[in-house]
Amino acid sequence: MFSLCSTKMEYSTIYSELNKNQQKAVDTIEGCVMVVAGPGTGKTQVLGARVASILTTTDASPENIICLTFTEAATVALRLRLVKFIGSEAYRVNIFTYHGFCNMVIQENKDLFGIQDIDPVSELETIEIIHEIIDELDNDSLLKRFTGEVYYDTNDLKKLFGLLKKDNLDRIKVAKKIELAKEEYLNLDSSYYQKKYKDFAKGDLKQKPFDELCASLNKLQEACDLLSVYDAKLKTRKRYDFSDMLAWVLYALQTNEELLLKY
Repeated sequence: MFSLCSTKMEYSTIYSELNKNQQKAVDTIEGCVMVVAGPGTGKTQVLGARVASILTTTDASPENIICLTFTEAATVALRLRLVKFIGSEAYRVNIFTYHGFCNMVIQENKDLFGIQDIDPVSELETIEIIHEIIDELDNDSLLKRFTGEVYYDTNDLKKLFGLLKKDNLDRIKVAKKIELAKEEYLNLDSSYYQKKYKDFAKGDLKQKPFDELCASLNKLQEACDLLSVYDAKLKTRKRYDFSDMLAWVLYALQTNEELLLKY
């Protein structure tokens, strides 16, 4: 069991300042606990107090605990909060961003992941790769821009590639979803004229909005098709992106018990 030593009084004080629901989250040290709250409502305080509670009421050591956050700023905030609770031992608690943790797992187990001499892609490299892809588009591409900001779609493509990887969608799955979207549109009563209008009879398809939908979906399909090009360019540069990190590590932890026990 871990001792808070000189910080025990401060921890007790902070714990007493939590509301009943927050205290319940701190006291529940077994199983899953979900805390749903808005910004500035004390989630970091609760998480830090829960870590301190685990250390003081169980045989767990700081090294046995891992905390994952979305941003570097959050890791710093949580670390500082823990220092107030448990002193210098807070630096022994594993605190990472999700991507930082996944990158560590990959780098420490390259043989398991079947990769060597490969590193995470930087933000600048990602932009360079997407610009290359845009430059190589055929002139008849729906994504090709000949005037104005030719790289206007860079951020949208980056987000799209991340979403496709997150949801494990390839071009075939996307194509099926696009066809389904068209079918759903055609099955809507509102897609057809409900009474005679100008040259259109009751029951005629509202062609213009359907054509606009198809144009948008066809553009989306072409953009999704570029994911394989993006991945090929990453491989050529011996790089992997944030979405790769999450997907690879999640799969490895789900299928490799030894790796799961290690972390």
